[in-house]
Amino acid sequence: MVSPLRLSDERFRLWSWALIVVGAVQIAVAWQRGLSDWRGFADAGRNVGTAALLHPRELGDVWAYPPATAWLYAPLAHFPPPLDFAANEVFLLACAVGAALIGAGVFALRREAALLMVFAWGPLTSAALVIGQNSPLGLLLAMAAILGFSRGSLLLTAVPMGLLLYKPTYALPLIAALLVRGRLRELSIVAVIGALWYLVSVAAVGGDWMWPSAWFHEVTTYQGAELAKNGAKALDIPVLLRRAGFGFPAIAAVVSVAAVLAAIPLRRVAAVEAGCAACLIGLALSPHAWGYDGVLALPMVLFAATHLPEPHRTRWLVLAYLISPLTDLKLLPIDPLAPFVIGGSIAWVVIRWPKRQRATAASSAPADA
Repeated sequence: MVSPLRLSDERFRLWSWALIVVGAVQIAVAWQRGLSDWRGFADAGRNVGTAALLHPRELGDVWAYPPATAWLYAPLAHFPPPLDFAANEVFLLACAVGAALIGAGVFALRREAALLMVFAWGPLTSAALVIGQNSPLGLLLAMAAILGFSRGSLLLTAVPMGLLLYKPTYALPLIAALLVRGRLRELSIVAVIGALWYLVSVAAVGGDWMWPSAWFHEVTTYQGAELAKNGAKALDIPVLLRRAGFGFPAIAAVVSVAAVLAAIPLRRVAAVEAGCAACLIGLALSPHAWGYDGVLALPMVLFAATHLPEPHRTRWLVLAYLISPLTDLKLLPIDPLAPFVIGGSIAWVVIRWPKRQRATAASSAPADA
């Protein structure tokens, strides 16, 4: 393992100042964008427990999460604006700090380095935090599940992964990693937590046991309008193919083939690497991954920081941190982070393909912890 713990103090300070500058610049730019997404979360907190959550008055008010997720925002419904947003920000900041500290332990990083790398990452600072998106919570739960992978812990792997079902597009790639690795006990616990999500969702929509049908209709109707508005922020292959004019059969075929190809190395590599790769590949194959969802690329960024040899480590990390503040800004026809997410996923599958991995095992195979 190549770890920043072994960097000289001078080089560590150089990295630290560079990350501080990157983070400060994007915070200064990001706060000018406004709280564009927060209203939807605040409204969900006020509507949870009623049929209004499932049947909004306007298309833009569709709750695209499982209905039970809206309970997270119910306490904030008692806060007047902008105190509700401020309370949410405190929670998200705590999630980000927790994810960084867990990452420091998993990847043998200095805590200062892990905190700087997390808060200088554009999708977290200039995309998620500034508009109140909950992807830092997703990062915390994903990091906790990866910690469970590293320790071989049944509950520490399965419980965070089950809680991650608050946003299924975050949880499903990690669940797929469990499946291809034959971790059936963890999968059974995740299934139980998933059933609880369904039951709590019944209460969230006012007692409608058939809520998935109406919810799916609302979400699919909303996605067309959202694609037209936010398609330039997509990080994933399905949306990029859809914007290029491909239909559902072609997109489904591409995603299916890619998932099968990724499953082979996911089964063979060490557990921690499988969790990090699943998060990154999950972004690339997600049906809905905007700039703020790029927070889930951080596990692989931290993995690269501790496993890539020089000079590749510095080159790729510098490139990643130069690109990441540009995410979600609609400066280009596609999100600048999309090639990093998709290209990184493809590169990982190619490098970790069984024949290639055997040929390079002596120099690149990582340990679980």
